[in-house]
Amino acid sequence: MARDIITTPLDLKNLENHNRNYKELYNLIDATDTRLSENMWDELRNANTMKMLEPVQTHEQLPAEAKEKSLITVIDEQKVYAYVHDEWQQFSEIDLDPFSPFKDELQTMINKHETKANQILSDTQTEHDKAVAKINDLTSDFNNNYQTKLDAFNQDYQTKSTQLKNDYQTYSSQIDTNTTNSLSDIDDAKNNALTKLDNFQNTDTSEWQKHKLTRDDGKTKALSDIDFGDTSQLDSLETGFYYVTTAENIPVGASSYNGFLAVYRRDTDEVKRIEFKPYDSTQTFIKRFYETWGEWEPVDGTKIELFTGSVTEPDEPINLNDDPRNYNYLVVDLNHIGGDDTVTTTCVKDYIAIRTFNLGNSASGATLIETTLKLDSDDPTVLNTDVHVRVETDTATGESYMPEILRIVGVK
Repeated sequence: MARDIITTPLDLKNLENHNRNYKELYNLIDATDTRLSENMWDELRNANTMKMLEPVQTHEQLPAEAKEKSLITVIDEQKVYAYVHDEWQQFSEIDLDPFSPFKDELQTMINKHETKANQILSDTQTEHDKAVAKINDLTSDFNNNYQTKLDAFNQDYQTKSTQLKNDYQTYSSQIDTNTTNSLSDIDDAKNNALTKLDNFQNTDTSEWQKHKLTRDDGKTKALSDIDFGDTSQLDSLETGFYYVTTAENIPVGASSYNGFLAVYRRDTDEVKRIEFKPYDSTQTFIKRFYETWGEWEPVDGTKIELFTGSVTEPDEPINLNDDPRNYNYLVVDLNHIGGDDTVTTTCVKDYIAIRTFNLGNSASGATLIETTLKLDSDDPTVLNTDVHVRVETDTATGESYMPEILRIVGVK
């Protein structure tokens, strides 16, 4: 920038020129100071900066030339060299072993453990000396008391030995006496047994029972594939107890053709009796013989299922397994407008009357139901519906009605 010319008089314009000249002068001085400072800093930094070069293995591998104040490590010597005044000069020694601090700490620990081990050995030796002294004391006490105790034992042994000999002589004398008496008792018992055996051999056993009712082990005898309808097979049955399997012509309503059989015969064979009990129920049936074999008869209380199924129409016959007149009473399961129901009845002459009722849910009336089943004149095991009505008590009206017959059981 060119300097402004200052003239007279000193007016505002000349005053501004003065100020601009001073400002330019100051700026030049500041710039000069800055350049001097920066140049001096660079020189000082370069003069005092040390550069670390890559290490070499041996002294012979040091480079011939390097920048001033360069540093380099010689590994074999574990030393650092500096390049000063155009030559390598030793700078310092270094320790390149990374485990040196740990080795010092380890040595300290080893020293502590050696001290502690020496103390333990010393304590052990002390305890050993004490134990040896104690053993010596005990040995001395034992030797002192041994002879005294041995003498006492010998004296006690002699006393007990003498007592044992005396007891032996006493017991031997008693044994001799008892042996003589026992042999005499044995002879008497033997002679008595021989006498009873002779008496038994002279006994008449011809009338004694010799027939086996069961097997030798007491279990029932086995009987299979018997036909109870074959009289020759029935006649051949011997008195005894059997277990029957796969029998034919079993009793009507029997729960199984397998079961227990008992055969009884009078001495003249004029009267015989067979009892059959199915294995899976409480039923019992009897077949009797007097001049001829009769039919199977259920024992009192035995239940026989005569019918099971579903009959809902009045003109539909009901086929039974047996004549219902052979039973003391009948149990009939049925279903009507009130739901499932069971009625107990009996066979009167040639018909069965089933009477029941149903109370309405509103309790304002009841339904009376009556159904009469009549035995077929040609076959009493066939039932035909005769009467089938119901009456409403609240309206006193009646109508034809047939309940559903589900099951009929005869009870002897």
